[in-house]
Amino acid sequence: TKNKAQKATVDNAVKKRSKSDPKLATSRQHANMVSRKLKDKMRDIDRLEQEKNHILNDLDQRETAFAVQQQVLNASQPQQMTREQFKIFGAQLREKTKIYKTLKSQLADLRAEAVILHRTEHILTSQVHDADEFLAQLEHRRGIAGHRACREQLEKTAEDIAVVDQDKERTLEDISITVKKITQQLKEKKKQLAP
Repeated sequence: TKNKAQKATVDNAVKKRSKSDPKLATSRQHANMVSRKLKDKMRDIDRLEQEKNHILNDLDQRETAFAVQQQVLNASQPQQMTREQFKIFGAQLREKTKIYKTLKSQLADLRAEAVILHRTEHILTSQVHDADEFLAQLEHRRGIAGHRACREQLEKTAEDIAVVDQDKERTLEDISITVKKITQQLKEKKKQLAP
């Protein structure tokens, strides 16, 4: 919008001058003609650039297809191995087969162990649940219902208190270090101010 306003202002000034100066009108016509030719050439360049990109993409696709065909042809033709290459290949194959069998047996052992551990976990979980129910019933019969929950809460509170005490201890240590530093600075200042 700002550019349009400036262009309109310039155009008005040029029109006023062009009426009085015929050379200016001719120059303006020439400039408009050159501008149109420049726009046409830019359009041609854009069109040619698009054609170039299209041709390059087509070339890339054809090169890729050709490479794939070459690989298929190379893969379909059997390669003859020398006796030494065949011995090396056989040794590598035996080694890899041995490693595969070892790893396969280890995997089978781990799967069997995982099944056993899962079953054990299930049994222990059910026993813990049964034990919790048994203890709750026993507490109720003895008249001390909620004793375990209360004891667990006390233990948790004791742990929280221990953490808070450790934090207090660290804070007190930090404060004592700060006090020592301040005291040392005061002594240094007194020495400097002493006559």
